Amino acid sequence: NAYLYTERDNAGRVTEIWPIPSANVTVQRGADGELQYIVSMPDSMQRRFDQKQWVFTRYNIVHIKGLNTDGVMGLSPIQWNRKSVEMFNNAVEYGDKFYENGVTPTGVIEMPESLEDSTYERIKSDIRQNYSGLEHAHKLIFLEEGMTLKPTAVPPADAQYIQTRRFTAIDIAGIFRVPPFLLGYTDESG
Repeated sequence: NAYLYTERDNAGRVTEIWPIPSANVTVQRGADGELQYIVSMPDSMQRRFDQKQWVFTRYNIVHIKGLNTDGVMGLSPIQWNRKSVEMFNNAVEYGDKFYENGVTPTGVIEMPESLEDSTYERIKSDIRQNYSGLEHAHKLIFLEEGMTLKPTAVPPADAQYIQTRRFTAIDIAGIFRVPPFLLGYTDESG
């Protein structure tokens, strides 16, 4: 939203236009249904007005709205595209968890018999400390007697994480008309 105060002469012609910071304007509907603009005068305009706050109608205020849903207040690009931003944030959070836990389990450890609680906790602690997380990715794991490692596959949805994050980054950049190459995406497919 952008607001301009228009000063007029006795014939109603605009003689001056003053920009008003949007943070200084509150928009509401009056009793007659018309929009009213309650303006807290910025310091630069207080010398021209004898009050700190004024109520104007559309006669004196030019209201340049962004995209909107109610015809009254424009939404910022982030508000308008909230779903894309939420999708990007969720992808980032998912990626953090994905890599924090060793990308994805590459296998399951099987034992021929049950373990005592203390042995189980020791092995679990050893695996977390020495084999999980990004810094330990692709490390060879040493198993104790009788243990076997059954490999598992990365689910396709997990493998698409990078593509999802890339798409939402480009989508958000498009909101602000930022070309993808400025984000480092230089191929034709994005």
